[in-house]
Amino acid sequence: MRFTTFLILGFFLTAATQSAQATSQWSRKYKRSCQSCHTAFPRLNYFGEKFMKNGYQDPDNSIADGGTLRKKTYGDLDLNTYIGDFLGVRVDINAVKYQSNHLAIDDKKTASSLDLGKFGWAQIFAAGSISKNISFFNEIEYGGTGTLKHGWARLGFHNIFDTTAVNLYVGKLSPADFTVHSDRLRLLSVKGLAIGRKSSLTGGATTAEAESSPRDGQYGLQYYGYKNGLTWALGSSNGGETSDNNGELNHWASLMWQSQADNSFEGSGLSLMYYAGTDTANSGSGGSNQITNDFNRIIPGLNIRFKDWDIIASYTVGEDDNDGLTSTAKKTEFNGKTIIVSKMLSSKHHAGIQYDDLRYDDPDQGNADQERLTLRYSCFLKENVALHFLLDRDLLGKNDANDANKKYHASTFTLNLRTMF
Repeated sequence: MRFTTFLILGFFLTAATQSAQATSQWSRKYKRSCQSCHTAFPRLNYFGEKFMKNGYQDPDNSIADGGTLRKKTYGDLDLNTYIGDFLGVRVDINAVKYQSNHLAIDDKKTASSLDLGKFGWAQIFAAGSISKNISFFNEIEYGGTGTLKHGWARLGFHNIFDTTAVNLYVGKLSPADFTVHSDRLRLLSVKGLAIGRKSSLTGGATTAEAESSPRDGQYGLQYYGYKNGLTWALGSSNGGETSDNNGELNHWASLMWQSQADNSFEGSGLSLMYYAGTDTANSGSGGSNQITNDFNRIIPGLNIRFKDWDIIASYTVGEDDNDGLTSTAKKTEFNGKTIIVSKMLSSKHHAGIQYDDLRYDDPDQGNADQERLTLRYSCFLKENVALHFLLDRDLLGKNDANDANKKYHASTFTLNLRTMF
């Protein structure tokens, strides 16, 4: 009854939506709606991607507005007139979260759980243009478990030498940003299984010192350029750590093509990414005790944008030569894909489906295959207030501890509220 009550409440809220403008910093500064840059936020549309690459400056303006629009100039100093032009807040709350086959009771993971009003996170983020062709983004997140962490943080230097072919990011950034499936500003709320798989899946006493995946935030440097629909990028980072405490760096390269045709397919594209590095353990205990894991990832991707449809597909092939960071190395090879099909049903309603899988060439090494299907329907009470109905199901299932002939499939239903202002 409680579960049904919250479903009914959600649909009543959906029916009560009213037309409104969003109030995040870009809307305040440019006096535009959120949907100028986003489809179902945080997913960017093609204009939003161009806006980001151009250093949060209007890509259709021949004069870069980073040092002029709603700013005051004092000699060589540009200052925002209004603090709201660069400061924003995001909040995420799971009003209802129902999980089946989730709790282990009497050695059987078949009991269900129901959480109400579970706080996800609150983020304070500052982003914008410091001056012409100099941008910044900084995010601080307070999590539901009481943790405080530094999210994305970077400085951008754009249109160096007055050309879009030379741009630079420094700070905490994502290697997959300039691909058609970055898995960061996601269409749906779930992370891709294959692209999000970290290197060095260790446990017990051995711990990787800088494990990471291509989608993760990493402290480093990234060069990128773009022209005539092509975007290319090269970067290096410390991996998953703030400092390089093992003497190794991760490296990546990506190439993306997007259609610039002024038609219904504008922004559709293809991309290819290569990501590689070395994880270590025991670096501080002497050179003879250091254990290494050389890894690499190859990720091709496809994005079809057609009118209100947005279709994304990516395939990840990965290899770790010592996944467990053990003295006797065992190579781990895996592959997996993410397929997302979504549609803006109207300016206030969005629906999508996502399929993920992750397969290992040799699952006997302790890695388990995964397969998942996710459905999501979203309505926007305001352009900056989203109500998400999310259903996530494990397709492979797990063996019942007390009956070898049975499997149980975990499912999760979430009624999620997300806003930014």
